[in-house]
Amino acid sequence: MLSSVVLLLSASAALGGTTSTRAKETSVKKLEKETLGPIGAFCKKTNGYTNTPTEQGIMEVYHAAKKDWNDVIDGFEGTKYEEFHKSNHFGNVLRGAFHDCGEFKAGATDTYGCDGCLSDTEANSGLIEDDTIMMDVVEKMWQKYCDKISRADFWALMGKFAAEKADKKHRLDIPFAFGRKDNKVCTEGAAGRLPGHQIGFSEFQRVFIEAMQLTMYETVALQGGHTVGHVHREYSGFGSRRSPRSLMKHPTTNAWDETPAEFDNEYYESLVNEPWINVQRGGNRAKNFWLVKEKGHELTIMLNADMELAFFSNHDEDHSRSPVGNIGINGELCSTDAVDGEYGCFHKWKNNPGKPGWPETYDQCAEYIEENEVFLNDWEKAYYRMTTVGYSVQGESVPAGKDTRLGELRPINFPYYFGELGSESSEEVEGAES
Repeated sequence: MLSSVVLLLSASAALGGTTSTRAKETSVKKLEKETLGPIGAFCKKTNGYTNTPTEQGIMEVYHAAKKDWNDVIDGFEGTKYEEFHKSNHFGNVLRGAFHDCGEFKAGATDTYGCDGCLSDTEANSGLIEDDTIMMDVVEKMWQKYCDKISRADFWALMGKFAAEKADKKHRLDIPFAFGRKDNKVCTEGAAGRLPGHQIGFSEFQRVFIEAMQLTMYETVALQGGHTVGHVHREYSGFGSRRSPRSLMKHPTTNAWDETPAEFDNEYYESLVNEPWINVQRGGNRAKNFWLVKEKGHELTIMLNADMELAFFSNHDEDHSRSPVGNIGINGELCSTDAVDGEYGCFHKWKNNPGKPGWPETYDQCAEYIEENEVFLNDWEKAYYRMTTVGYSVQGESVPAGKDTRLGELRPINFPYYFGELGSESSEEVEGAES
């Protein structure tokens, strides 16, 4: 873990600097706190110096890093656990891109946001450990190009790569702008900025709308990123307990839908049309999740925040448990026919009158189920908005009241990921150049 520190101190000595033992210890502690504790950006090629990005340099990185990413993902083709590994990579990279930008708070005085720095907080478990995909695979890739692109820009670019590579119809073409600045410190005051999964709409309002200045419509679209990846019980406490081998053999376990390596509208199909039952399992009694109550489909899961988009599911605090959590009613069923054959949520054994109907965000989910193309178009716009929070973009109007304290970005036009866009009607594009 001290490799970056040792490298920096060695470089200082090589340049003729002399450092006392006490000064060395102070430098190590300072660097550990600023660049290692909060997982801040540190480019080894420049010894921590940040170069000014150029359009030519960003374009060079685009082509080289895309090849690197294709090599990683295509390396799983035909392997025994192909779907699991692809899904894990897509999901972790997209989560990392969101968590980086999700720590922005409109009206605050810090420079947190899309800053190439993940706070050392519980919400970032599974992203900041040394063996995670973000800190291993993605970090090694960035270090190859860090003299040309900030880590914040690189993470936003990798999220774009993850979604576009996983789009089997090759319809995604997410806009991009560069110029994000990296932070070496981003933990102090960051706790609680990312959304909790136990509550739902109030968290959407607090984080996405008030802090990040997105809309509810964009929020619902961004939730569709759950179409790839899994929850990881070892980090978040959510999900079914399975051995690593079992998880790889059954890649839908703890995934949100049954095609977790494909970026499409299947998340909304799963959310709306599967029968979900609230379960409370595991060591953390303050957390719950939802399983499909249907044999052969019971591996996939939803969290309270997902259920809120399509149902009036219960997530009240359970004061009979310690610690108290917003875990609702154990055994509550939400489905298309839960309430006397009608859509809603109900528990036949509890004093629960049932909650028929659906929230206003249901209509957007239903629209995505009908038209994958609509979802993909909305995702492109929402992801771009998410990765430009806190910034203005050259040539684009600034929405009234938007906090742009982080600076200005420059747009750049990249080629289509696969060389050309796929057809709207095609199920999957075969043989396209990537």
